[in-house]
Amino acid sequence: MRPSIIFFDEIDGLAPVRSSRQDQIHSSIVSTLLALMDGLDSRGEVVVIGATNRLDSIDPALRRPGRFDREFLFGLPDREARKDILKIHTRQWKPPPSEDFLDELSEKCVGYCGADIRAVCTEAALCALRRRYPQIYGTSQKLLLDVSSIAVSSCDFAAALKKMSPTSHRSAASPAKPLSPVVHLLLGGALQEILNALQRMFPHAEEGMKRKRRFTVHSLDSAVLFGVSSTSPEEACAQVFCEAKRTSPSILYIPHIQQWWDTAGPALRASFLSLLGSIPSFSPILLLATCSVSFQQLDPEIQSLFREDYGEVYVLRVPTQQERTSFFQDLILNQAAEAPPSKRKTLSQAMEVLPLAPPPPPRKMSEQEHLRLEEQEEDVLRELRLFLRNITERLSLDRRFKAFTKPVDIEEVRV
Repeated sequence: MRPSIIFFDEIDGLAPVRSSRQDQIHSSIVSTLLALMDGLDSRGEVVVIGATNRLDSIDPALRRPGRFDREFLFGLPDREARKDILKIHTRQWKPPPSEDFLDELSEKCVGYCGADIRAVCTEAALCALRRRYPQIYGTSQKLLLDVSSIAVSSCDFAAALKKMSPTSHRSAASPAKPLSPVVHLLLGGALQEILNALQRMFPHAEEGMKRKRRFTVHSLDSAVLFGVSSTSPEEACAQVFCEAKRTSPSILYIPHIQQWWDTAGPALRASFLSLLGSIPSFSPILLLATCSVSFQQLDPEIQSLFREDYGEVYVLRVPTQQERTSFFQDLILNQAAEAPPSKRKTLSQAMEVLPLAPPPPPRKMSEQEHLRLEEQEEDVLRELRLFLRNITERLSLDRRFKAFTKPVDIEEVRV
């Protein structure tokens, strides 16, 4: 029936990578699919589309030209795209959020996809409803609400962001976290120095700062490599590198690199060095590592990965006296002096008694709906008559019920 489109959703489940550990059924399905796609002569009139979020799980034979010719990668939305998505989901709100608030909110929603942003808006609206009308959760009856009195504020979005976890952070916890306000006065200066050094030796970071876009962070922690029992540490390391290349510009993060190097075996070390060497020198992928020992105490192979004369090694300095004074001054005079928030609900704030919502009026049917309903009733009655006629005929032919086919003699049944 050409012209037509054939769409395979989640094609990685239909055509996974063929291997010796796979059953013969999947291999046969993949071979059949490859043969059918090669037999499509009129490719201009039959378009085949496949969608997946696990590109590395698809059989490589499907990705060669002649089968799936083009690949489109839909990454996570950047800051401007997140702002546009927020505008779409809040355009019917009265009053709509301001531009400055949308800018601030889009800055906080790093790593959120379109569905996550929509869920945040929905949860914020529910938080505003709970804050304005908590009575609705204490009764099962329908209450009469004034929708115009419900206004979604910044506190509702803050509560929604605390409850929501973006999809990209659910599979593995992201190591990227902002500096805590408690220690910001103590370590804020050192953090700014690290960012300045990073911009000098990694030009992609400066470009990301201009576009106000944060990079995706992929962790090579021991828990990530050794935590999955179904795959070997070498395979897990290769998958992390593949994801880093796919989502570039990105960051490869290794905490406690000396401890990681001592724990990893020779095979994992060789795989790591080989995968790292396969990345071009000007590729927008940054290797970020931390350690608790000096650079000279690291293993020589680790020292060869970072060049100290190029500024690729940063030693965290001791906080200055002014930074320590500001830290303790804020800690003692400001934070410790504030009373903890009370969790008790004040009894003086009596809840507003809301009237019950009237039952909805019956919907008036049009003339066409009346005719359609009458036809449906006649059809049901006709089917019922045919059914009862069949039952009565079968009962009349049964000898056990022959007495019921004659009129009842009142004299015989009189008690």
